Amino acid sequence: MNIHPFALQVACRQLASTLLQTKHTDPFVTELLPSILQYAGFVDANALSYLWFEEFRSSRICVISGSAQEPIFTVLSQEGENRENLRDVILHCDGCHFTLLRPLWETQKGLSSFSVLPELLSAARAAQLVVMETEVKGAEQAVQSVVRSLLNEI
Repeated sequence: MNIHPFALQVACRQLASTLLQTKHTDPFVTELLPSILQYAGFVDANALSYLWFEEFRSSRICVISGSAQEPIFTVLSQEGENRENLRDVILHCDGCHFTLLRPLWETQKGLSSFSVLPELLSAARAAQLVVMETEVKGAEQAVQSVVRSLLNEI
């Protein structure tokens, strides 16, 4: 993924605003998405279930949250994608902000294709920790197209 953080923020806010203006039967839409529009507020990572962009298609995003003694693993990927071919993005949420995690051996040896996530999730399940895996409906928009349409309105 090569997305500028500000462009991603703008695209998420625009998509969240659009989704909130439409009528939804899913209560999570009205519960999760308003935080996207707030300045400097905490955003629930589960909002990605509704804000999945084309750029995320080949990725599997894992958010590790909860306490150090009982972490919670939330994994999101696009439905229909082969898990063997997905690029893993692992984030840690300490309750205030998100940190991108990279395996030490990946950064030292340049092994970007190696994935530690399947082993991590397997160990978490074996330890009877909470592992939630969600397949997200395929994206209809790309971050760049959302930002471009906003710029055209100016």
